[in-house]
Amino acid sequence: MEEWDRYRRSQSRAYLERVRRLGLKVEAVQAEAERIRDMVGGLHGIDYTTPSVKGLAPGDDRMADAVAAVQEVTRAWCADLAEYLEAYQEAKACLDGMGGKGAAVLRLRYLANEDWGAVAERLGYSSVASAKDSGRSALVAFYDHLPCSGKDRLPPAI
Repeated sequence: MEEWDRYRRSQSRAYLERVRRLGLKVEAVQAEAERIRDMVGGLHGIDYTTPSVKGLAPGDDRMADAVAAVQEVTRAWCADLAEYLEAYQEAKACLDGMGGKGAAVLRLRYLANEDWGAVAERLGYSSVASAKDSGRSALVAFYDHLPCSGKDRLPPAI
């Protein structure tokens, strides 16, 4: 039975880690978009009404390139955000179906991306170790609430 619990825990952890990684990816792309927007803030388009443009060769339109970069990053962010929101809602529904303090531990650890110390403090555990023990037990219980997409099609013969 111990091997089966280890398998269930690993499947649950992999599913929740995937959701957490999607959230981190959305944050990283959003930060990149903000960085590019900040860079674009000082750019001005080419003034074609004057005979020459200081420092720019004809056809050197940095504004168009910057706008294209912002649009590309924004498009990637929207796609990543849609994927994350779908996975987040699915995971949240599974955790809501599970209920209890174990679901709260998993929600804080994986969906809110809290470290074990913060989880222990927020839920009133006496130590980080007891929060981790609760998390391990909750991962085993969470397996029964996983959607089909979160499980291996053919579990190992244990």
